[in-house]
Amino acid sequence: MVASFFDYSLEVTGTAGTIAIGPSDTRVLLRQGPDGVWTEQETSPALADTFDQWVKPSRRATSTPTT
Repeated sequence: MVASFFDYSLEVTGTAGTIAIGPSDTRVLLRQGPDGVWTEQETSPALADTFDQWVKPSRRATSTPTT
C-alpha cells in the first residue's frame, strides 16, 4: 500500500535500462548499463495547454468556407 501523502511516480523498466519520474519532483531519471547510476535527463519545454491549442486555430477560422 502507498501512503496518501506521496505524489505520483512512474517507472518503466526495459532490457536496456530504466526510466523514472517522481515522486517528489518532475525530474526524469535514466539508469543504464552495469554501473546502475541514475542520470538526470534534459526535458523539452512543455507544450501549450490542449484547450489553447484547440482555441487558437478556431479563432483564426473565418465564417466563410475557403477552397
